[in-house]
Amino acid sequence: MPAIMRWKIIVGIGLILGVGFIGYTMITERSTLKETVVIFGEDSSNLKAYSSLKDEFTAKNGIELKFEGATFEQSIQKADADFRNGKGDYDIVLQYNFSLAPYVRNNYVAEISEAFSPTDLKNLRVNEDMFENALRETSFYYSNPQDTNSAPKQFGFPFAANTMLLVYNKDLFEKADLRQKFKEHTGKDLTPPTDWNDYLAIAEFFTKQPDLNGVSMQGATDGWLYYELANYLFGMGTGTSDKRYGWEEDKPLTINTPRNAEVLRYVKRLKATSSGDFFTVGASQQQEIMLQGKTAMALMWSDYVQPLAATSTNKNLPRFGFAPVPGRVSGLAGGAFYINRKSRHMHAASQFVLFALAPENQKKLIEKGLCSPLKTAYTDDVIARVPYARALRDSLERGVFMFEAGTDAEIINSALTTYVQKFIRGEISETEALKKAEQEILTKRAKNR
Repeated sequence: MPAIMRWKIIVGIGLILGVGFIGYTMITERSTLKETVVIFGEDSSNLKAYSSLKDEFTAKNGIELKFEGATFEQSIQKADADFRNGKGDYDIVLQYNFSLAPYVRNNYVAEISEAFSPTDLKNLRVNEDMFENALRETSFYYSNPQDTNSAPKQFGFPFAANTMLLVYNKDLFEKADLRQKFKEHTGKDLTPPTDWNDYLAIAEFFTKQPDLNGVSMQGATDGWLYYELANYLFGMGTGTSDKRYGWEEDKPLTINTPRNAEVLRYVKRLKATSSGDFFTVGASQQQEIMLQGKTAMALMWSDYVQPLAATSTNKNLPRFGFAPVPGRVSGLAGGAFYINRKSRHMHAASQFVLFALAPENQKKLIEKGLCSPLKTAYTDDVIARVPYARALRDSLERGVFMFEAGTDAEIINSALTTYVQKFIRGEISETEALKKAEQEILTKRAKNR
């Protein structure tokens, strides 16, 4: 064989072997690289609870998880920025239900039919295990965002179902001398109130005792006044608008009514029994006030009560009890796992959501402070171990729309906060406050439209 032919054969064999080796190396590297799903949300107890599932999920599915958190305001801004630039850096965004309307209107998030296997959904019965109203409140929006008559579609699954609970100081309620005084004064036993009249009567009773206050109310801006106020407006008045779910759009307002004027008079009377500077108290300040042990009751967000439940093991701190808010209904809030339409790991992201929502995992997370949206997670053993779990479950079962979550939610929140604060300060009457709030909302609605 000529030398030139031998050389060509040797080179050819070398090339074949080289290409084969490179191909083998690429396959080997690809098989050892794991997908990474990035999960982004507010740096809260909810995100921390879900991050505790990281190692178990990766071991089971071979998918890496990366959790990123930010402050409440920054979580909204950063998620919006990622959605707008279309890069899909965040595969799953944990955000509250008032964000769903703009997410769907801007085509940022996937419908569940695009992200989840129908077989998985059917076999795992995820929707069937949810508190139905919480599911609808946090995860549904119009299929055609431009048509408010279009059928709603599902765009996520709840990661939390929040509500407000009645928290009461058990040490104060169980004091023998206070119980005797209350019985003599009212003819009733001193027990946690189940209606709004008793709530006010008990608050006024405690305020008359030395160094005590009846309630701690949230009256600050940034939604705190609005959310507590909604409990009174829907519990005793006509609410804020005529709708079934908070995300519904362009529904008639029900703010400026005689019954709501009565509610504002009630609120002002209740405020006279409240601890702290009403206009600066939000959820964190309210939590601190209750831990001081000088206030009898408060309506508190369910995701802020865990530190109060833990005081039973510390003799230097007051003991607390938990119940649904007075009346027959509780407000629903919370948020959902929204999968980014631009995610490069949509299937892997959906697998984590389903894993996180498994009943056994939800039971573990309730003990870490999660307000689970899964009714099947509130088993007898969980209720026995988590002091507020029964009150939370009962509240979610009777939960209804109270908190606006449509595109005009911030307008309604802001207007009510502004004019109710003016009323509490004595600058305007209750009827003026309601009239001005409703007029401002209608004007801004029309301008936005």
